[in-house]
Amino acid sequence: MQGSRKAPTISECVEDFSTMPVDALRERFPLSERFVGKPVFTRIMNKFIATLQKLPKTPNKTLLKNFIRFVQDYPSVVRYPQLDNMMSFESALYTISQGPDNKPVDYVNMARAITESTDAIIFDLPKGCILLSCNFPVIDIYSAVENNRSLQKQKFQKSKEYFVLLWKEEDNIKCEYLKNPEYKLLTRLKESQPFIKVYSEYLEENNEACIEELLPELCKKGYINGYTISR
Repeated sequence: MQGSRKAPTISECVEDFSTMPVDALRERFPLSERFVGKPVFTRIMNKFIATLQKLPKTPNKTLLKNFIRFVQDYPSVVRYPQLDNMMSFESALYTISQGPDNKPVDYVNMARAITESTDAIIFDLPKGCILLSCNFPVIDIYSAVENNRSLQKQKFQKSKEYFVLLWKEEDNIKCEYLKNPEYKLLTRLKESQPFIKVYSEYLEENNEACIEELLPELCKKGYINGYTISR
């Protein structure tokens, strides 16, 4: 799963919004349902739907976020502590598939801009990208479920901090694990602030980080996809 993944076509992703919310939720989280099994997932969905005062006609973002939050607190999910992470990742994949496409970064021109306009440059992450903070290795879990592989490996069971970046490039969905310093810097860069401001604030919180080495690496990996010059 890590690396590139062909983005679904529109026809593969469009949902029948005339269905009941339970069907729409099932369609949005097919791998999450496979992960815990249809009976468990159906029971969770029905319990969640029962908490709604008004049934929405479409599976909007608020409904999806509330469903994931409901799953986090659902008693029987203690057997599947990875489920809410899995659902967040699966929801992010859908959002990315429907989002803007990106071209590969022009690293030569970006390197020149960094040299000539360090104070005024604003680095851009890939358009439509999503940063996730998780407790389990969701890329590996998603891949294992997708390919019907065993999930009994120890690394899937132990809670630990993981960071993930998702984006679409040349009609391929990309998802990569990030190191902690990469995640922190990208989170600040996503706010579209001049780099000189990002630089000073980042170093205040991460005084041992070598941002001069980190920044070029983010560019080479495609995590930074463009730039603008503030006036």
